[in-house]
Amino acid sequence: LMMLGGLVAGATDLMFTLPGYLMVGVLVLSTAAYLLLIKLLRASTGLSDAGLLYANNILALPMMSAYTALATDELARVADFPRLWDPSFVGVLVLAASQAFLLNLCIFRCTNINSPLVTSVTGQIKDILTTTLGFLMFPAETPVYAPNVAGVVIGLIGGAHYSYNSYMSRYGVKQELKAFVQDKKDTQ
Repeated sequence: LMMLGGLVAGATDLMFTLPGYLMVGVLVLSTAAYLLLIKLLRASTGLSDAGLLYANNILALPMMSAYTALATDELARVADFPRLWDPSFVGVLVLAASQAFLLNLCIFRCTNINSPLVTSVTGQIKDILTTTLGFLMFPAETPVYAPNVAGVVIGLIGGAHYSYNSYMSRYGVKQELKAFVQDKKDTQ
């Protein structure tokens, strides 16, 4: 259902660009690999979620720094930003960085408690809710068409359905079955 929702919403995308869709495809594959690696590294290294996040950031820092310095004009743009040292800007920057840290820590935790698939689905539900918020907050930039809304709703229903079934298979039926088996053992 989530995939169908994406297809319905994307079929009427008036701002279609092939490079944009290719980048989304690369993002999806990269995210899947990233989530699988989190799970594998946790199992093989025994690091905590915070330890994995720290190692991830330390290993990525040189590559991202080199890319930023050599392939973009970001450093010059930051240096030219007139409010760079304004206390309100610095406060918002620190808040945003803290939220990014907490989000990544939650992603690592979710992946290690559940599976990479569950983490991916919960991420998709978050994206659907973010898209809905974008429709509401930026109506001029995101024109709302019935097929787009239908796609978002179908995707949200699919995500909720998957989450419900995952929860029930993990906690609902298993717990009742365990209690039933235990009662049978106790009566013997």
